[in-house]
Amino acid sequence: MLHDRGSDLTVGEAEAFPGYYTLHTLRSGEISGMLSVNASTGAVWDHTWHGIYITTSER
Repeated sequence: MLHDRGSDLTVGEAEAFPGYYTLHTLRSGEISGMLSVNASTGAVWDHTWHGIYITTSER
């Protein structure tokens, strides 16, 4: 899907949540954002409401 859109992004491992999966989008192997995929319909949505990705924080 990303390649079909002419994007240079790839995705990392999918993390499963109830009803959907979330993946980091990667540019040159570095995290640049996130997207989610509905487990039933396959609908994809970008996490644009997060703003520009800066870093990941582990609690």
